[in-house]
Amino acid sequence: MPRIKVTPATKKPASPKKAPKAKGKEGADGTATKKHRFRPGTVALRQIRKYQKSSELLIRRLPFSRLVRDISAKYQRADTPWRWTPDALFALQEASETFLVHLFEDAYLCSLHAHRVTLMVKTFLVTSIFLLRQHAAYQISFALCVAPTQGVSRHLSCLLVFVPASLEADS
Repeated sequence: MPRIKVTPATKKPASPKKAPKAKGKEGADGTATKKHRFRPGTVALRQIRKYQKSSELLIRRLPFSRLVRDISAKYQRADTPWRWTPDALFALQEASETFLVHLFEDAYLCSLHAHRVTLMVKTFLVTSIFLLRQHAAYQISFALCVAPTQGVSRHLSCLLVFVPASLEADS
């Protein structure tokens, strides 16, 4: 029971202030309960464990196949169009995801070496230099796109495109 301030009889007793209602459900006694929130990093660690246990592909098949067909269309001749079997696309996607996972692992190690936790574009550029030395069969190019999103703010995105060096030499 809330305490009420006692004043002389000429004045009315001061009414207790009502606390603002918290968003969420009400409990059994009529008090508002807060919505449950996990501490920062808990959900991220749960997702890391989930994806480390799983073996399914992380990139959707249809967007990946569109990307592969779009890139291969740039290198094909007009008289011989390229056709892709589902097994070839699956093998290419498996290799691409493995490559990207190792790229992110190495980039994170480089950022830790620089006493940072955040991955930056410059970290990927440094990591790509090491990867070029390890994987001489691939030419790695970065395309940085600055696209306006929602008015004045700008969004910096990094697109990784790797093409076998033999195809790059033909064109």
